[in-house]
Formats: sequence, C-alpha cells, structure tokens
Amino acid sequence: MLNNIKILRETVKENDILSASFYLAIFLVSLFLISMPFCPWSQRQIMEKFHLKNGSFGEWALFQFVPSMYNFVNETWVSQRPFANDFDDDWNKNRPDAIHYWLNHYPLRYATFSSDMRSKYLGIGQPTYLYIRSRYRGNDFISVYELQSKDGKSLDLTRIR
Repeated sequence: MLNNIKILRETVKENDILSASFYLAIFLVSLFLISMPFCPWSQRQIMEKFHLKNGSFGEWALFQFVPSMYNFVNETWVSQRPFANDFDDDWNKNRPDAIHYWLNHYPLRYATFSSDMRSKYLGIGQPTYLYIRSRYRGNDFISVYELQSKDGKSLDLTRIR
C-alpha cells in the first residue's frame, strides 16, 4: 500500500500524464463499482451496456472499462413468434415455443457472437425474436430484439423495444 502511494506521488511530481490518467481511471471505476449496490443510476448504466441501449457508442465504450462478470440475473428467451408486452407480466414465462437461457453477462452475445446461433438461424428464412431481462436489487431492465437473416450470410439484429 505504501509503495502504491509512493508511486502515485512520483507520478504527480514527474508530470507523467499518461500514468496519472491510468490511476485516475482505476480510481473512477472503483468508485463506480462501490456505488453499484446503492445507486440505481449505476445499475441502470450497466444494464443498458448489457442490452446495447446506451445513448451513444462513446457512452457504451466508456462503460467497457467497468468489469461486468456476474453482476445481474440475465435471462434470454428465444422464439420464432414475437413477444408481446404481456410477456413482461407473465412471471412464469413458460411459453412452449420460447427457449429459455441464463447468461452471466452480455445476454445479447448469444445473438451477436455465438457461432451456433448464427448457423442455426441463418437458414430459417423467418425472423427470430429475443426477449432479454436483467434484474438486480429489484430493478428490471427488458429489451426485445428481432434477429433476421440479411442475405443468407449475415444476421441483422434490430431493437424492437
């Protein structure tokens, strides 16, 4: 601990802006993580990051510095039939045509990076719908996406809500 303080003092004395910026980033991320259990704004920012719903790419990129493993309960339902708003109120969510997944973080990675998903849904010829719910300390964050084959080679992911 004393060595860290000594290094920080030397960094400031030498006007090493790059190192000082690095330490400042670590400090700010630490403060953000400490605030998460108590601050609904912090919780919402990370949930929005998981659902690709941040206000801009810059905002999303900024929050990539915040570690995101095992923060929330993330669930995904996948179906060929669209999810209506009443699906939000169905606590059991036992719709027979919907496949349910639990994912630790970044629930949309199932649709964006999973090669199994890509190969399975490229040839279907009809849209696939993803219903994603993240929960933490009583806060729910819900997104619905449509996944459709664009040209038989790539998938187009469109946010419905």
